[in-house]
This record gives sequence, structure tokens and C-alpha cells, in this order.
Amino acid sequence: MKRLAATVLSILFLALPALFGAVAQAQEQPRLRVDLDQLNPRVITTTSTSITVTGRVTNIGDRPISKLGVRLQLGSRLQSEQQIGDVLAGGKFKDLGATEFVDLEPDTLEAGQSATLNLAVPLGQSSKLQFPKPGVYPLLVNVNGTPDFGGPERLAAVSLLMPVLGVPGRAPATRPPSAPSTSLLWPIANSTVHVVSAPLGGPLTLADERLADELSTGGRLDSLVAAARAAEADTKVSSSLCLAIDPDLVATVDGMSRGYQVAGGGGPVPGKGAVTAKNWLGQLKALVAGRCVVTLPFADADLTALTKVRAGDATDTALLASAIGGATTIKNLLGIQPQDGVLWPGGVLDSQTVEAIGKAGVKTVLTDSRRLQSDAPLSGGVSIEGTDLRAQPIDTLISTALNGSGSTQNGLGAIAFRAGLGGQSEGQQRSRLLIAPPRHWAATGTELTTFLERMGDFYAAGLAKSTPLPELLGESPSGTASVNYDPQDLTAATSGDVTAKMSQIDNETLGLSSAMTMDATKRVNPADVIAPVRLALIRSASTS
Repeated sequence: MKRLAATVLSILFLALPALFGAVAQAQEQPRLRVDLDQLNPRVITTTSTSITVTGRVTNIGDRPISKLGVRLQLGSRLQSEQQIGDVLAGGKFKDLGATEFVDLEPDTLEAGQSATLNLAVPLGQSSKLQFPKPGVYPLLVNVNGTPDFGGPERLAAVSLLMPVLGVPGRAPATRPPSAPSTSLLWPIANSTVHVVSAPLGGPLTLADERLADELSTGGRLDSLVAAARAAEADTKVSSSLCLAIDPDLVATVDGMSRGYQVAGGGGPVPGKGAVTAKNWLGQLKALVAGRCVVTLPFADADLTALTKVRAGDATDTALLASAIGGATTIKNLLGIQPQDGVLWPGGVLDSQTVEAIGKAGVKTVLTDSRRLQSDAPLSGGVSIEGTDLRAQPIDTLISTALNGSGSTQNGLGAIAFRAGLGGQSEGQQRSRLLIAPPRHWAATGTELTTFLERMGDFYAAGLAKSTPLPELLGESPSGTASVNYDPQDLTAATSGDVTAKMSQIDNETLGLSSAMTMDATKRVNPADVIAPVRLALIRSASTS
């Protein structure tokens, strides 16, 4: 029986990673790539004297490009969500002002070569860039050049949102009469599924060392923790921050800290990141002490896909409960109790999934505001129609800004806009703001720190009001909303063939468990033997 169990478990572990895959889409490459290293300042105030932009421009095409020049272009103050969205999408705008083109160094690039971008533009009454009044403005870094066998044209551009708290050289402007109560989620989650196998009593095996790299100094996960710890010096930023943690990540790092191996073509080899994992876990434990913490689904799994996994003729509710029940793992490994019944799920939830997670103990879901249908703009929490669940809307506009190119800068611009900077059109401001960066945020450590520092500036200026998430969640619902699950979501959902295969594996695993008996010598419970396989099944539904 033990040999049969080991054989079946091995087959199941190998089958799971193949269930979900991505299809690469071929896209036409632009001729130039612009990488910005510095933008200073991030927020214009009455004391700002210049705008500095530095970076590199790289020829990623197959032809030489000559006469390369760069300039800044400023558009009119943005007054609607649509206008903000157009800028984020790279849409063109009418210039309010523009600087002269400055030659790049060098100004001719062969394929694969790079040039330095360096702009310093003075601000003030004689500047080419005039900000008439406080608000959020579009700023374009525009690179022109002449490809071989062609004429001069715009070859690359970076669109940015620039918050203007005050016009340079003028008296400070009055702040909006009421600042929105603002909370900020800080995601600590896997960027992908790393675990190949983790059998009971056996070694943890990872696909590669990418997780160790993310945990090491300067890595993605190290930077997220380090930036949040640095922000502890600002009590307003710190109190508005709530850590959103993937229990699978914490469990995997804990396993790494005790030794692990990495899969390879010639067989597993010892992992090199045990000490790094232990140190990072210690830093995270210190960060969360006494702080607000909410859970992500285990491995950031697609809960709607998991509700389609059948144990016999019904949803495997135990599997779903394992996916959303990571609070115990976080408490055991980090010593902090996450917010009771609060979940930040990824993907899109249909009505069946909302009902199922409610029965499994979820009381509040943090969800994108566009996933909720309501007669009025959503700001505060709402009751989900037909359920006992509360939904706390995450601002979609800000999330979109934080997801794209120039994410931290555009995020700051979108936050300032939602806070009412500049007096935009009716219905654009919010009285409550729940801000959520990308779940697998890959901004650099410097960018993360800058983002939190500027959030501190917003709080200090009275543009936003620092508010702990539990305070937002403690307010009475402001209304009701229904779940928005449209035909496009249905088309993009995990296919029935995949969930059928998952159901087959699930039932085979449960059947194997029922055929086992307790090991009288080692007192091993059959449920403990198959638990790693069920967790692997959840990982196969990961949205990472």
C-alpha cells in the first residue's frame, strides 16, 4: 500500500503543473525602449524649481537610428477618469507646453546600442512647462529620431501623471475641504508557483532558485519588506498600511529555511538559499508584529476555478476551505492573527464562488470596484446582494495606474486625482480609498520607498487621511452591490476540460486516502499523506 501510494502521489505531482499554461503572443517590437532611472520631483509644490529626468534609450530594432532627441511635453489638467485612463493607455494629448528637443548622447544608435537620456527643465514664470493651478497633469517623455531609410518621427514615449500640489513660485493653494480616508494594501506574495513537490516527511523541492533570489538583498520580496519597515518611521504611513500575505509563500520560505533541494536535469541538487530564507522570514515576522494583516488565497489560487472542482457530484468544499484558510498558517509561522474573515482574492468571482466562500467562513472580500455593480459610485463598503458578505471596493483607477509602466509615479497621480486634487468633474472624488498595488509588484526597492514617502507627503499635506483598514471595515455598509461576472469573464475563465482534469485528480486522491489505513507504527494519518497533493492541486489553480 505504501509503495502504491508513493507511486500515485508522484504521478499526481508531475501531472499538476501541466494543467495551467500560458500562450505567448507575438507582438511587433518598437524601435526604441526608454528606461527611466530618475524623475525628480515626483510631486510638484510651490517650492519646486526644476524637473529632472534621467535614463537610457536603447535601439531594440534592426536598423540604425540617427538624430535622436528628447523633450518633455505637458498636457492640460486632467478632470475625468476617462482622461486619466487615456494617459495611462499612452493616448495622445494636446500640448499645454513643451521644451526644446535635447540631443541624446550619442545621438546615433546602431541596433542594440544605448544612449544616455538627461533632461533638466527649470520651473517658474519663464519655464516652457507652466502649471496654471493645482491638479494632476499628463507629462510625456518624447524621443524622436530618424531610422535608416525613413524620416524623423516619434519612436518612443513614456506617459506619466504628475501631481501638482502647488504652482511653483506662488502661494500654497487651499486643500480640498474633506480628505478621503485612505488605506493601503501591501502585497507579500509569490510571483509564480515554485514548489515542485513537498511530500510528507520528504524534502521540499523547488523548480529553481528564483524564490531565493527574490528573498535575497535587493530582490523583489526583500525590497517589499524593507520598504515597509523603512516606512515605520512615518506613523501615518505605517498605520494606513495592511500587509496582504500569501500563506503558501510563508510556508514555502519556512520549508526552505530548514533545507531544500532544486530540481535539475540530472536530478535534484541542494538549494543554496536556506539562510536567506530564514533571515527574510525573520524580517517579515518583525514587520507584521502588531500590524494589520489580511490573507490571500493559498498560492493566490483562482477560487472560481476551485469551485468547479468536484468531489463526486458536488464542489469539493474542503479543498476550497484549504485555499482560503491560510490564516492559521500565517499565525503559526509569523505570530500574528490576520483580520478575521477578510480575504483579498485574485481573479474574478462568480456568484457561485461568492456563496461558497461565504459558507466557508469569509465575511469580507476586498475586491476591484469594477467587479461590483451598483447604482452609485463605490467608495465605502457594501453588502453583496443575496449574501451575508461585505465587499470593500479597491479603487480600479489607482490599481490600473499602479500596474502599468511608470507604476509608482502614475499611482501617485491617480491617488491625488481620486483625493480631489484640482477639483475634477462631479463624481470623480472618493470619500474612502482602498489602494491595492499589483499582487506581484515588481517595482524596485528605491521606487517602493519613494512611493511610501510620497504617500507620507500626501498625508502631511492633508490631501488624504491615513486610516487603518480595520477602521474602514468597521463602518456600516454604504449600500448594496451585486457581483459583476460578465460574458468576457466567462470566456476567460479556466476551461471545463481543465477543471474536469482537476476533479479527476481530486477524486483519485480522495479514493486513495479512503483505501489507506493508519500506520500503526508511525501513527501517520492518511489525510496527512495526501494533504501535499491537495495543496499541489490548489497551486495548479494559481493566478501568479
